[in-house]
Amino acid sequence: MDKVYALPWLRRRVEITSEPERIERYVKKKFTRSSVLMALLSAFHLSRDSILVSSDEHAAFMRGMLLKCFPAAADYPSIAVELVERLFDKAVYATCEHRVTIAPVAVRSLYVTLLETLLGAFVPPNIRDFIDSTNFSPGWRPLRVEAFMYSFRLHLPIFAPIRWLLDLGLFRQARRMRHLARKLEQMLEASAEPRPGSWLEALQHQRNAGTITEKQFRGELTAILVSTFSLASTLSFCLLCLAATPWYVGKINRDPEFAKIFLYEVLRLYPPFHQFGYRTLHDDGSEGSAEFLISALFLHRNPKHWEMPDNFYPERFQEPASHSRFRYLPFGIGARLCPGRSYSLRLLIEVLKVVCADSSPVTLMPSDRMPMATADRVISFPREGLLTFQVKPR
Repeated sequence: MDKVYALPWLRRRVEITSEPERIERYVKKKFTRSSVLMALLSAFHLSRDSILVSSDEHAAFMRGMLLKCFPAAADYPSIAVELVERLFDKAVYATCEHRVTIAPVAVRSLYVTLLETLLGAFVPPNIRDFIDSTNFSPGWRPLRVEAFMYSFRLHLPIFAPIRWLLDLGLFRQARRMRHLARKLEQMLEASAEPRPGSWLEALQHQRNAGTITEKQFRGELTAILVSTFSLASTLSFCLLCLAATPWYVGKINRDPEFAKIFLYEVLRLYPPFHQFGYRTLHDDGSEGSAEFLISALFLHRNPKHWEMPDNFYPERFQEPASHSRFRYLPFGIGARLCPGRSYSLRLLIEVLKVVCADSSPVTLMPSDRMPMATADRVISFPREGLLTFQVKPR
């Protein structure tokens, strides 16, 4: 999937690629984040003031502080145990078999986990109750609609009434999710208390010192929700893939280190972000008008660079050079690499170990098919995503 779209009347050029060689040539230049994808994310983030959506300078400044606030490596196993217990809560599920759409459950469970361990907040009961009672089914405009709106400048504030009418008539779930994000942001700002040395404490300190604005502070609170969606996508696919390939449960049980390459294969076949976007920087610091989009989905399934690209085969990652030279980019590239990469990988690896261990609180029932991913969305979730499981007796 390699195409170039030129819109001369709008002075726009968009290149979409899934070729590692082309990506390698591109990264030798100076580049920044894509205006197209930042516009899409800012529609969900409510502002352009979080790490994921802001300028390169502000993002680098905030990233440095965030990395210092990540949990210690020794803490991830216990975080994973609590997450799995929350995901398969014995107070909710009896010991009989249950069949649930896993993604919304994963979002609710992970949101609490990220608030406590990534944001570092003491989450009061009113926020927990709100999370437990909320339907977190993802909603946003399809990427093609977003790209069309951006091409015709409909992302600008002056065209807000047009976007509002589109959401009201065609994309009500997207509109509902933005209202939900705003509500959670307000609740967190009003009642969440920071843990010592936490990201929330650092944000409050920077806001009080005037280093970041109130909008930038709130943008980081909302970014936690968006991070939850991408992490929940991969967690959902991990569990569904385990159910579809139950022999890997025993393999991870016997060799917990195999959880890492199992996760790598899930991220190869089911990257949460199907597309990353960048824009060239000129020597004077100005941005070029051409958009460079990397199709992670097609890159990871490119038959010229992957053997049996559509097959789920984690063992391929046992080869040291299996994902080198820009063939494998589940978190993006360069300075705009996902800031939560190390947190996500460590947490998901530990979750896989917990679910596959003899002491796991749950047994996943085998499935007769691999999951299918939704397409044309900013973050991809499983279609249907039905997971059958049984909670073990106490």
